[in-house]
Amino acid sequence: MPTSRFRVLQDLSFASLGHGGIQQDTRLLFKTLQLSEQVDLSGLLMDNGSFGAFLPKPNTESPLSRVRSASLLINIAATRSYGGNKKARFSTGGSIQKRSLRLISWLQPNHWCLPINTDLINSAIWRVYFAKTLFSEDRRIIGECEFYVTNLDQVRLGRKGPIPWLRRARLDTSGFDFLITSDIRSVELPRETIHLNRFHDPIPLLHSDTNTHGVIMYKNLRRLTPNAVVVCNSDTTKNELLALEPRLGNRVCRIYYALPSKVVKHCRETDPRSIIATRLSSAVGGRERGTGISRTIRERLAEAKLSPYIMGLSTLEPRKNFSGLIAAWTIARQREAPDLKLVIVGKPGWFFEETLRAMQPHVEAGNLYHLEDLPIGEVQAMYRNARAVVFPSFAEGFGFPPMEGLMCGTPAVVSDLPVHREVMGDAVLYADPYDAEAIADQILRLAGPRASPDLREQLVANGRQILKRYEIATVTDHWLSLFDRLKAGGPTRAAG
Repeated sequence: MPTSRFRVLQDLSFASLGHGGIQQDTRLLFKTLQLSEQVDLSGLLMDNGSFGAFLPKPNTESPLSRVRSASLLINIAATRSYGGNKKARFSTGGSIQKRSLRLISWLQPNHWCLPINTDLINSAIWRVYFAKTLFSEDRRIIGECEFYVTNLDQVRLGRKGPIPWLRRARLDTSGFDFLITSDIRSVELPRETIHLNRFHDPIPLLHSDTNTHGVIMYKNLRRLTPNAVVVCNSDTTKNELLALEPRLGNRVCRIYYALPSKVVKHCRETDPRSIIATRLSSAVGGRERGTGISRTIRERLAEAKLSPYIMGLSTLEPRKNFSGLIAAWTIARQREAPDLKLVIVGKPGWFFEETLRAMQPHVEAGNLYHLEDLPIGEVQAMYRNARAVVFPSFAEGFGFPPMEGLMCGTPAVVSDLPVHREVMGDAVLYADPYDAEAIADQILRLAGPRASPDLREQLVANGRQILKRYEIATVTDHWLSLFDRLKAGGPTRAAG
């Protein structure tokens, strides 16, 4: 175990955007590092869009000025998170002023990074960046951290500017041993600071039909600074990255995600009907029609006991294969389980129209419930009361939901991918994500009338062993080992 202390600055820009995936890893990593006595952790408030150019530099002698700068960023982050109208909540001036400020940002790539008086705005930071998926008692842990604010933003971060000879952005992180960004980004730092890039998967490049981010990922990978280190979330992701960019060599390592530290007490006794009634989404059928559907579902829930259900959780986007999940669930109902319901938890992300169309007739019939914005306790209650978690993605870098389901004692059916075999081992059932019949077969093994209790118990027991890899204490040791090696000038190697 390393004995030295490390000063770490972690970028929190992704933490405000959603519940799972990168956002969840950002929050849990922050909590993981903060719990370590070996780490002096600070959070970096950075805009996830292009607003950074408009941020006024605070007067370090004025608490009011510093709080104002942080409050502007928090306001914009909250607006994006809540889906509101950014222009209605904050004005940055006319178009000429905006263009002038952005041009100045490009021509002067040096960006400031200053501490702020977070004692006054801890509540706002907690609500916007952490409250979506951390537990209420974690607020005290997060509140002990120092936070910094910067006028650098995610649009400027990693780009060299409109003119080729302009240098990439530079951030003043003097005094910090490490800067951790939540994705691959290119930025120049003082020599004393080592840049650690969290890398989640190369899906934008390898599955470009499911998103529009491939070009951005390509540019960010090519523009990495020579001393930057990439920390992957699985060996599968690491091997795919090295196949794409062999020049990274021993600058790539693997540290798994940490999982939530506990399961909320009494979540099995929580009635899922109350959660469904209060968290129904209006995305299917449009807001006006969706409200009518929601009212009908609430009336049905009030009249009858909730039938057995399976559950899928993720942002609604093509690679998550919700259409395949719905097709497989329909087959399972037709074969053996006519009363089996499907609960889908997740906000519409991108290219989600096909999924909503597939959901609509089942939502109207009252057999499928689409939920949004569940806090962690309610998510765990839905997991705990489900017959199975079904996760038939076409591609993943890790896969949070099946592991979170196992934490709550619920087995899962997942797509047969190398990364799932690595991360989940013999704790889940596998199926070809392109074969709805095969997915239905596995669903019925866990949720059908002839489901074997012994199989369920065996999968959950296997899961208890595998979940030890992702405990906060274990993941902390891997990060500390990496910090220690890098500070000593050694290679990264795969951690853990």
